Amino acid sequence: GTSTPQTTGVAATTSALSLADALRIAERKSEGVAIAGAGVTRARGQQAQANSQRLPQINGSAGYQRAIQNQFQAITERFAGPPDTTASAGGGFEDSPLARIFAAPNTFSFTLSATQNLYTSGRLPAQRAGADAARTAADIALTSSKAQAVLDVAQAYFDAVAADQFLAIADSSLLPTSLVSKYTRR
Repeated sequence: GTSTPQTTGVAATTSALSLADALRIAERKSEGVAIAGAGVTRARGQQAQANSQRLPQINGSAGYQRAIQNQFQAITERFAGPPDTTASAGGGFEDSPLARIFAAPNTFSFTLSATQNLYTSGRLPAQRAGADAARTAADIALTSSKAQAVLDVAQAYFDAVAADQFLAIADSSLLPTSLVSKYTRR
């Protein structure tokens, strides 16, 4: 007798994958390409940060404060004169502009400031040059990672094609060998 290979209960599902499909999948799924892409994003951020130093820096703030009791209340009470019953506008401390500013129960404050670098003794151009160099290096690393992924996939793909060819050759030589073995045993 001849023996035939026995199959187990596991069904082998295979699908043909073209080289172009394998390359597309590798570029999307490659960890090295993803890391290099993150490096390019980081380098773009460094460039934007270096370029922002040439622009004016504007800062603003707003604030509100409500005083429950203030230090000017005692002064107001101390220097307040007798109530004025005349029709003329009062001239007491509580009605003065100074009291309205410093003794007000509600205080709002707004601040706006702007700065511009006029002279940095070469620091800004050096930062920009460094950021540009980092961007170039990151772009090269991304290209290199993509090329490495293509090389790895192409090598694995052609190794699989060669292994498939070797299997086909082995299968084709197995039949004549088994026939020779069958006729020589008789």
